[in-house]
Amino acid sequence: MQFGARIRQLRKSRTPKMTSGELANRADISQSYVIEIESGKKNPSLEVLFRLARALDVSLSEIISGGLTTVEQHVSKRDSRYVPVINRVSCGEWMDVGDLDFPPGFGADYELSDTKDPNAFYVIAEGDSMTGGRIQEGDYLLVSPNMRYNSGDIVLAKSEAGVMVKRYVKRGEQVALEPLNPAYSAVLLEGRTDLKIYKVAEIKIKL
Repeated sequence: MQFGARIRQLRKSRTPKMTSGELANRADISQSYVIEIESGKKNPSLEVLFRLARALDVSLSEIISGGLTTVEQHVSKRDSRYVPVINRVSCGEWMDVGDLDFPPGFGADYELSDTKDPNAFYVIAEGDSMTGGRIQEGDYLLVSPNMRYNSGDIVLAKSEAGVMVKRYVKRGEQVALEPLNPAYSAVLLEGRTDLKIYKVAEIKIKL
């Protein structure tokens, strides 16, 4: 995705008009780097995009949406938007991936989705404990914190032990996270007070 033309457009639309040198100073990067970004010779990192957005006094989404191709713009007009991809998540054992502490709406990458959940995000499946549920390693899982989950749903579970993707199952008083690959064992949740559960609303197969 090329962001240069959008960044140049936003810079020149400032009143008074901002020079590339002024943008560089505000974003704490070199003027030559700004020129390379605007000319399409360099694609900025997420951190640099954050700095440029702050320097231009716009949201990151304004830069990202402005950098779409014609085809992507057509798709996005049909109520689609870019949803952040925040990490890889285990479909086997608990996986320590830190706090997943990107601000809401931001991630290391982005994928188009028509989800209506403003807090939705993607994670990338790792491991093979959910292959029976057609989740293969590398698939993108759309996690929707605002959707209600029920017994039988595939969920992302987060605890002090880490995160994992499993099927949430409740049978009477017993609650468990069950794999869909019989080679793995269920994780019983009895007595856990540190657990957060989020529904996996979509599986996007990545070829």
